[in-house]
Amino acid sequence: PSGGHAPLCLAMASGSLPKEKLPSGVATYALSQVLPQALAPGIGLSLSEKYGYRMVYMVAGVLIAISACMGFLMDYSDHARKKFAINLNSIFAHEAVVPVIMLFLTGFAASATSSFMVLHVNDRGVPGLNYYYTISAICLVLFRPLTGKLSDRFGVQKVVIPCFSLYILYFILMAGVSSKWELWLCAVISAAGFSSAHTQLQALTMKLTPSSRRGAASSSCYLGYDAGTFLGGIITGKIAEYTGYSKLFLLCIIPIALCILIMAVWSRKGGIKY
Repeated sequence: PSGGHAPLCLAMASGSLPKEKLPSGVATYALSQVLPQALAPGIGLSLSEKYGYRMVYMVAGVLIAISACMGFLMDYSDHARKKFAINLNSIFAHEAVVPVIMLFLTGFAASATSSFMVLHVNDRGVPGLNYYYTISAICLVLFRPLTGKLSDRFGVQKVVIPCFSLYILYFILMAGVSSKWELWLCAVISAAGFSSAHTQLQALTMKLTPSSRRGAASSSCYLGYDAGTFLGGIITGKIAEYTGYSKLFLLCIIPIALCILIMAVWSRKGGIKY
């Protein structure tokens, strides 16, 4: 279920947005995921200490049921019904293959952070890791709506390329991180760079796909990114065995640099009108 609700919710959210507001709309949708992830662990632990884990799971179940019921309140009148079929065309949006490739490359690079960042920081004896995720969550709340509004006004390519550039800076700083202040700066840069670029690539995928195929577009977003994190986790693990974590983070600049090159060439050739 957890693997199915994410693309479905993205498809539903994008289906309720006008095309010209997709960047800021998808950014707002992504923000709705960040806040619970930041607040829920503390609330859940407090409930478990006072009432036990059974109560925590009951509350979670009730919230999921409420969320499912809210889906019936949405207007689906403009969505043409088709005969149900599982095939390549129904799960992958070929119209948006370029942003899906960039999502794959982004996921590949991000796998190094999710898999080895904590080990890398601990190996270097850098304190302050407990505040890293808090700072990151706060910055996500600030940056995602901002980059969405900027994409609405100036176009996604003029926002995503600087975001990718910031993500490259993140890997450079993380490779040589030596103090808690540098670590916390990495949290800010990651939120501004990686998270903003990821959200806008999702919006771009939805924009390039006809509204009748939003489900396939949403599926493509997660197929691209998840495939990147899956393969990246395996390959970066092998690389880390030979190079160490610092050089691994520097090597992760390569897929992000490729994303910048793809976006620049694609937009110059007129492949993106957004």
